[in-house]
Amino acid sequence: MSSADMRDIGQERVRRLDEVHAAVDRKGGGGHDGSMPPDQLATRVGKLEDKVDKIIVDLAELKGKISNVPTTFPVITWVASLNLALALGVSALVFAIARAMR
Repeated sequence: MSSADMRDIGQERVRRLDEVHAAVDRKGGGGHDGSMPPDQLATRVGKLEDKVDKIIVDLAELKGKISNVPTTFPVITWVASLNLALALGVSALVFAIARAMR
């Protein structure tokens, strides 16, 4: 490929980029470019603030529920206590039956 061909390809790419930039400039970038009227912006911000308030309430509820969930240690302690009580009960029953059979 000759240097003239490469130059033509480069110029074509620059021309396409210029077209893309011009299209973006014409359309704007959305609500953040200052094209939204102030009353619409205030409405939009108000709705967003309401949603944030609901999220904060939901998060507080979740924190309350999570704080009531037992950790692993209490659960293991409870299961071990139950197993010990069951083992003692079965042992007492076995000794009672053995004593009665004498």
